[in-house]
Amino acid sequence: MDITNSAPQQAADRNGHSEKGAAVDDRALNPTREYYGEIIAVVEFLGKHLYGGALPLPLITFDSKLKGFGHYIPCKVDHRTGTTRPGFALNPARVKQADYRAVCLDLVGLMEHLRQAKVSRANYHDRDYAAGLKERGIQVHREGEPDKETGERVTLSVIPGGRFERLMAKKASEGFVFSWAIHEPAPAVAGENEGESVPKADSNSGRKFKYVCPTPGCDTAFWGKDGQKGGCLAHDQPVALVQTD
Repeated sequence: MDITNSAPQQAADRNGHSEKGAAVDDRALNPTREYYGEIIAVVEFLGKHLYGGALPLPLITFDSKLKGFGHYIPCKVDHRTGTTRPGFALNPARVKQADYRAVCLDLVGLMEHLRQAKVSRANYHDRDYAAGLKERGIQVHREGEPDKETGERVTLSVIPGGRFERLMAKKASEGFVFSWAIHEPAPAVAGENEGESVPKADSNSGRKFKYVCPTPGCDTAFWGKDGQKGGCLAHDQPVALVQTD
């Protein structure tokens, strides 16, 4: 399936116009069908060109609580016919923030788990995983030790001139933008919402400050939190300590 025709049932393009140029009623839009349809169409496209169409399609879900782009889920989904399938849990915010090439790169990283079809330690990146991606023009780097290719946490980079880079070059001229994206409201400005305070841009929370006695020749000092009150008792009358930077 070509990614540029991922939602054939939707007559309107992503700008809200039909092929004949007429405006389309927003009620006709199907965000669920488009949102999931477009991402699975990208998976189909990559599977066709990098894996020869041999991979099964995963069940894709979105979870905004994920820290990274997403992760592979072993065969835990049962169809009513008894068929089982693995899945991809994706972070919609990461899909929104990344460009098309970066989304494809991360998706191929998950699709390599599909090729391996591992159940035990399914998201561990072993030598076979690294070799499979290298064959497709992608290099694996262990986080913190980029010269190594295996580990629990890895990053991916594109091998110049490899299959992945050539495939992306072919699609670059066509362009691609997801029709829908997770909406993130702009942060509130001071005074915009009554009763709500705006956090300080530069908070001193957790910092320690030095407090000294201002009396000449006195070396009394201690460390405390911002705005802490204290006095020096080495004199006839207590002297308030002064906070320094």
